[in-house]
Amino acid sequence: MKKLLGIIVLGLLLSGNAYANEVKLTCIGDEDPVITELKLYPKIGQGTLYSLTTGPISKTRLVTSEDRYDFYYTIHNIISAKFSINRTTGKYIRIWAGEDGKDTLIVYGSCKKSSPKF
Repeated sequence: MKKLLGIIVLGLLLSGNAYANEVKLTCIGDEDPVITELKLYPKIGQGTLYSLTTGPISKTRLVTSEDRYDFYYTIHNIISAKFSINRTTGKYIRIWAGEDGKDTLIVYGSCKKSSPKF
């Protein structure tokens, strides 16, 4: 019984660490005032994204490098998108490409760390 309890406690402690390194960002476009909220989980390579144009997108693929955060996701299985943030300057570029790859939209903006609401 003690072993089982020890395994459960250890499992809970280790699983909580996956989200301990959460980074929250608020991003806004340079020419388009749409605000995008991001939650990044670099330890597990995932993130969530929410904006008025795309709605909620959960479990995007997140690739973290020394100088960039790169989100990869699709919208309604039609549009593929990349949201790339410079970790030093906070500037981002968002690239949306249509199913055929011909229709491309590029948006620039900047991000900052979100502060708690209360």
